[in-house]
Parts: sequence; structure tokens; C-alpha cells
Amino acid sequence: MDASTLYSLAGIIGLALLSVLYQVLSARKKRRLEQKMASKPKVIDVRTPKEYRQDHFPGAVNIPLQKLYVDPKKVGPQDKTIVLYCQSGGRARRAKRILKAYGYTDVTNGGGLSKIKGFAD
Repeated sequence: MDASTLYSLAGIIGLALLSVLYQVLSARKKRRLEQKMASKPKVIDVRTPKEYRQDHFPGAVNIPLQKLYVDPKKVGPQDKTIVLYCQSGGRARRAKRILKAYGYTDVTNGGGLSKIKGFAD
């Protein structure tokens, strides 16, 4: 085998390993979210009120991301289990950082609405 064939083969193997690792980590993340949702957490939609009115997770409270910057205490007790979601997970990721910085201990990014809706009763 020449060097270019070996490099190609190594690249293919590397991509295959990354794909397997991604699948394992995704499955682990899904299991953790399932466990959190089974504990009946406070579910917070950090999208805008307009987005929330269009569609939301049953029982979710709407606290837009911008309001968390100003008054994170609206979330409630710092030891309560909290699952955040938005449209795709980006705003929920920022909201999680905010709440962690304010001392909230059990905060999970649930990702996007379509993902978390799979956990509705």
C-alpha cells in the first residue's frame, strides 16, 4: 500500500470512530434527559412569549432568556431540578450558564422543543 492509500484508510477509520463516539454520547445524553424528565422537573421555555404562544411543552413556564439575565430568581428555588429548552438548544445552553452562575445546582439543557416534546405524557 502506498502512503496516500494509508492516509485515506486512516481518515475513513477516524470518521467511523467519531461517528460511533457521537452515537454513544448522544444515547447517554438522551438517557440523562429521560431520567431528569421522569423526576418531574420544572420545565422552562426560554424562547420569546410569541414563540411560546405558538407551541410549547405541556406545563412549561415561559421565562425568556433576556429576563433570566435581569432576574434569574423568577426560576424559583436554586435546588429544584430544572430542564430548559428553546427552539434548537442554543438559548437553553446560555440560560443554563446563567442559572449555574447564580447558584442553581440541577439545571439541564433539554435542547429544542421538538426533542423535549417526546417526553410529554
